[in-house]
Amino acid sequence: MEDNKKDNTFLARWINGKLNPKELADFEKSDEYHEYKKIAEASDSLVMPKYDKEKAYRKLLGEIKSARKTKQLVPSWLTGLAASVLIIFGIYFMFRSTTVTTDSGETLVHILPDSSEVVLNSKSKITYNKRSWDKQRSIKLEGEAFFKVRRGAKFEVLSNENTVQVLGTEFNIRSYNNFFEVTCFKGKVKAMAEGGQAILLPGQAFRSIHSRIEEYTFEKEIPDWINGESSFVRVPILHVIRALEDNYKLTIEYGNIDLSQEFTGSFSLTDLNLALETVFSAMNITYSMKDSNTIILSGK
Repeated sequence: MEDNKKDNTFLARWINGKLNPKELADFEKSDEYHEYKKIAEASDSLVMPKYDKEKAYRKLLGEIKSARKTKQLVPSWLTGLAASVLIIFGIYFMFRSTTVTTDSGETLVHILPDSSEVVLNSKSKITYNKRSWDKQRSIKLEGEAFFKVRRGAKFEVLSNENTVQVLGTEFNIRSYNNFFEVTCFKGKVKAMAEGGQAILLPGQAFRSIHSRIEEYTFEKEIPDWINGESSFVRVPILHVIRALEDNYKLTIEYGNIDLSQEFTGSFSLTDLNLALETVFSAMNITYSMKDSNTIILSGK
């Protein structure tokens, strides 16, 4: 067997049954024979799978088609995504609101898309949809503003749960928590609040204070605050205090003051000392400056 090992074809010829009788007899007597025989028997038990060319070809075609579909889906997906993004941005720009605000002590004139005017008082805000203005003239208001509305489609101002509707007119709205007041200077105004509503003509006013409805008359051509004063007619002092805070950027600590007592009069929007003296001296309320931004009230 030692000599046979030098023959690189020996094992191949043995497996294929091509050894001569002498070679086979000598090999069977060798120590390696039984090891190689075990290997050969184990190899014979292995079954090679049958190779189906047709099946493999069909599978390959399917993979190619899938790959083509994938390549086609990418642009379609991107196109769909782009369309969705355009729709989202279209909706955003269609319904995007325009917001105008003023800070403490600031007033601002804003021209609406139809050339109507809004004059915002201190610490006020309006919001409206510029793009849909031709179809719906509607504004949300927080604070106080004077409106000069051009004639046209219905003009509507929404403030908290209150509504003012006009066609073409000049009017003022003052709206804060639990306080809503409409004064008409020209034209006709319909004011609506929880608990009541009214049609106002020039010189007529409507208001709701803590859901208490009241109407009164006045003799002015424009709101006093446009000329530098803020005026009130039988208004609980709490709302006057809030107006002072908003205009002068103050904190007013009112302690045990009776906040339900009513104030009629006006205060300066440009002179803090004059404003404090005008309001609180008339109400028999003393005040002191705790610091530059804080005032403490007490009864006399």
